[in-house]
Amino acid sequence: MKTTKFNSKLGKIFTIVTLCMFVAATAAFADYINVPYTNSNGETEPAILTRCNNSGHAIGIAGDGMIEFLMNFGVLDKMVDMTGLVCTDINTPTVSTTVYNPTQLKAHGKTFDLSGGEGTELDSLFYRGIVVTLKSYTFLPLDINDNDTMVGAFVYKDIYDDIGVAAFIADYPWTLPMLVCGTDDNGDFMPAPYVQYGSDLAAFATGIDNSGDIVGVMAGFFGASGYASLTQGYIFNRRAIDSDGLLAPDEFSVFNCSGSVMTFPLSINNSGNITGYTVSLKYPLEEGSYMLDIDGNYLLSDDDVRIPAGRDNISDLATNLLKPKYLEIKGFVMNKNSLDTDIRTVDLVNSQAVEAEQVPGVVEIYGTIPYTILDSDRVLFAYTNVNADNDTNDALLTLNDLLASLLDPDSPPVQPSTASLVFGQSSPPNYDLALAQGYSFPGSTASGFGDINTSGVAVGGYAKDGVLEAYIYTPGVCVEDNSGSIDIMGAPACITTDDAPLYVPIRVQAAPNDVHALGFEVVYDPNILGYVDFVTDPADNNMPSTLLSGWQVSGNETWSGTQAGVGLIRIGAFTNDSPIRAGQEGILGYLVFHSVSAEETHLDIQALTDDIADWTASGACLAKATGDCNDDGVVTPADALCAFEKALGVYDTDCGDAVEIQTDVDADNDTDMYDVLCIFKYYLGLPSCLGTQTDTEATESVAF
Repeated sequence: MKTTKFNSKLGKIFTIVTLCMFVAATAAFADYINVPYTNSNGETEPAILTRCNNSGHAIGIAGDGMIEFLMNFGVLDKMVDMTGLVCTDINTPTVSTTVYNPTQLKAHGKTFDLSGGEGTELDSLFYRGIVVTLKSYTFLPLDINDNDTMVGAFVYKDIYDDIGVAAFIADYPWTLPMLVCGTDDNGDFMPAPYVQYGSDLAAFATGIDNSGDIVGVMAGFFGASGYASLTQGYIFNRRAIDSDGLLAPDEFSVFNCSGSVMTFPLSINNSGNITGYTVSLKYPLEEGSYMLDIDGNYLLSDDDVRIPAGRDNISDLATNLLKPKYLEIKGFVMNKNSLDTDIRTVDLVNSQAVEAEQVPGVVEIYGTIPYTILDSDRVLFAYTNVNADNDTNDALLTLNDLLASLLDPDSPPVQPSTASLVFGQSSPPNYDLALAQGYSFPGSTASGFGDINTSGVAVGGYAKDGVLEAYIYTPGVCVEDNSGSIDIMGAPACITTDDAPLYVPIRVQAAPNDVHALGFEVVYDPNILGYVDFVTDPADNNMPSTLLSGWQVSGNETWSGTQAGVGLIRIGAFTNDSPIRAGQEGILGYLVFHSVSAEETHLDIQALTDDIADWTASGACLAKATGDCNDDGVVTPADALCAFEKALGVYDTDCGDAVEIQTDVDADNDTDMYDVLCIFKYYLGLPSCLGTQTDTEATESVAF
């Protein structure tokens, strides 16, 4: 069986253009389902999931051509080699993920049969009355709304090897997709909405909201002698094409981001907010601008030397393409009701740092690429990383290499040298504020969510051991796991104060061997928790001393916990005279957090090293305390007694170790008489902070 591999650095930029992430197979980790794509020959190919909806459906793409397409920033002939995928139930992806390969399509009022495969004739499809004979084609779904309507790209190659791209829309069960077309002044069909000037147009749809508004990308050559290329956004409502699939001039709007020559919308949410990226080329040129629109207006803003586009100036154009000092891709957010007027920038690149670190003669490309805007108005994006070694921005790649790859069809995909992308999300309305996107796929070198539905189910893709595969993340109910030799202990989810942080113990259980040195990492959700410290002597007297408390050299601690990244803590320790002995148990130390929410979350432990490298490890749930302090399946006055003892500072309560019992039922990060009273009132069936226990619930609890 073949396994497609690619450079690990490529894996870090696999969302660079548009499509972003895919799904199909066995559950590998508690909350993750990895879904490798296997083609009809039994070969595993790269796959990513792009979108999911609230009806349990997800879509994605796969195929070797996907890597080449993404790495070459959108070379269209690579799209034909890709495969569209549909997961009809993200709860059972192993049996319901299929290749999206309709045998019919509808275009300008006619239904065409594609079951003949290669050689299928499409009567007057686009080329102004010329019958198109297909050599190959593919449907690539790019978005799906909660009404199960999909939009995407129909990409085809004719018998002359010419490439065509058009938008499609398909309602469930998606068997008869409709192409979105336009006509020119002569009434001939075009693979894009009507545009007064231009030729060789292509268009596809990238997003649809629940009201049926669709955004897409329209590309063509509009400039003098056909050398000024434009990529613009367009928007329309699906009702405009219900009868014949044709968009009249008054049925759509073209937009761009502040006059940019390239505007690439990628997503629209149910609030009407659109996100995408833009490349304007309005960056420092040594010799000015060179692009014109059809009316002779300059498309760039520099004032030194203006070189018109056209066949006679093609060499000057190519020369000037390499004159910018650097090129930056910026993200944007705009609303469908105020296109071009209310535009917010999403930009996490330090332009001053970029300006200061230029390499003479090399045009480096930096960028921030938002690819999904959720209904919460959070934006998922990838952006240029900051190199930790020298505190500078890593470039995605160089324009020199990119142009060489684009101009030579036989060249391999462009290989970024030091490129590194970070996946994150914003917190509206601060779209340029980066937060951790979520837990990365365990063991991956790069991973990111492509979309998240309102239930918290996410779809995405990850790179591991040089292989690109898709995954589903299902939050479900956090189940406490206490099985590890090193274990993060569960604790009640709570809201903390500055004076009373949350202490989460990490313990050793029956140490498999002596330990003189250890290291590990803890992953947490920074949207809920804020890391403060790792300590061995907490201020709370009910917490016992720890196994690391004596690890010192000349009075200095030889243990530490540091913030190693967003949502990542790295802990290390060593000793030469008081090791942990085989079979020993106890608290290793305490993670200290501030918490802004009492919502359920979990902590993962990973990357064990040194003397604990071969140990088993288990994470923890921070969940609402149930009041069942003695864990016998029922809430009774005995549980209220244990909470009372813990509130008094009794270490060894009737329910066991005070550190282990969860008594903070009102989630205020303190066990006191309010918790005791809440547990007792809940037993009595009275209203309490736990709600009201009905007679039925009480009976069921006792039966349990």
